[in-house]
Amino acid sequence: MKRKTTLVLMLFLLLNLSCKGKDAGKTPAPAAKEELKAFEKAGDTEIGLYNSGTTRKEYPGAVIPPGERTLATINGTVILESEFNEKLLMILGKSNLEKMKNESPEKLKEAKEQYLNNLINELLVLQEIQEKKISVSVKEVDETIEELKVNNILPKNTVITDTHRKMVKNQIAAQKLIDREVTHGISNPTEKEIENFYRDNKTDIHKLLKQQIYAKEVEKHKEKWIKGLREKATIIKTKTH
Repeated sequence: MKRKTTLVLMLFLLLNLSCKGKDAGKTPAPAAKEELKAFEKAGDTEIGLYNSGTTRKEYPGAVIPPGERTLATINGTVILESEFNEKLLMILGKSNLEKMKNESPEKLKEAKEQYLNNLINELLVLQEIQEKKISVSVKEVDETIEELKVNNILPKNTVITDTHRKMVKNQIAAQKLIDREVTHGISNPTEKEIENFYRDNKTDIHKLLKQQIYAKEVEKHKEKWIKGLREKATIIKTKTH
């Protein structure tokens, strides 16, 4: 249940990002046996949730492109300013980024600092995944994606790209690592603790539930509306090869 909850939250965010990613709309080609074997190996170096580029390893003789600025170095792996800006643009969107630059430069500065810290944390977790040799199978990724579709967390017609699959894989691996290193000694909350938490956070919980119920209702009506449009439309599908 813990892993499922984490993946639901992470996937909700990554699919909001996917429409702006470079692989959006592309249908991934079936992986060859060699690719599947490589996929199942531990040690992906891409930043799972924020993957829109690659990180660079620092080593003797490594060349950082001219004019590039290093924002952080984490155990020899650097985050370049250009890559950071690319990912930030993907997260915020061009219009929001421009608005923050013009109207709230201090908030933009805080957002950048928080985002950089998030990237550093993700990279540290992925490095630990490599160190601990945490592996994730193709089957686990497929089952997780299917489970989210069955539970209507992901729309059933979502096109899952290779980038999505790598993100899901890294999130599963991260949760396996957290389960091993962090949550194994934590017991489930008692009924009394649940009551206390609800009492102390009642307003926020109600607000969240209201948003979730509203979002589900919107999705239900949208599907009905789309169905009506399709029924009235003349749709001719051509074969794809």
